[in-house]
Amino acid sequence: MSDREIWLENQYRLCREIMPPAPVTKAEAVAIYDALARELDASMIQTVPDSAGAARGGRTGYAEAGIVDRLNRVLGPGGWMTVTRVRQADIKDKWRYALVDLLLWIPCLSRFVDAVGFGKGQDMGDAEKGAATTALKRAARMVGPGWQAYAGLVDP
Repeated sequence: MSDREIWLENQYRLCREIMPPAPVTKAEAVAIYDALARELDASMIQTVPDSAGAARGGRTGYAEAGIVDRLNRVLGPGGWMTVTRVRQADIKDKWRYALVDLLLWIPCLSRFVDAVGFGKGQDMGDAEKGAATTALKRAARMVGPGWQAYAGLVDP
């Protein structure tokens, strides 16, 4: 097993201890997924400049606040949790870079989603925060919030 696989297995166990699974009926699960997948408010759309998107003006997606708000409104505060770890951190020139593993746990759906995020900043805190934000957005889209941005259906 890789270091990441061992970390994930330990976190799966820890999450289940902290927030035990509380499965819902199939009909309730479908309603939860539908509510999570509804398109987010247009005020949550943001365009982020980056080297990969520089030629086209940046990447368009949803602000983290919109993703967190949707998870809280549908699942309730405390109805989901994330665990993160910095897998790698580097310094090059004036920039700090971070690679973060994130695990999203939704007990009512008995669902774990893991994702990786990359961040860049002028200090390590900014790089780690950016990486964690990216990882949360990637994980959340697998259960609904923000999937439209990853499908290219969001206009700036």
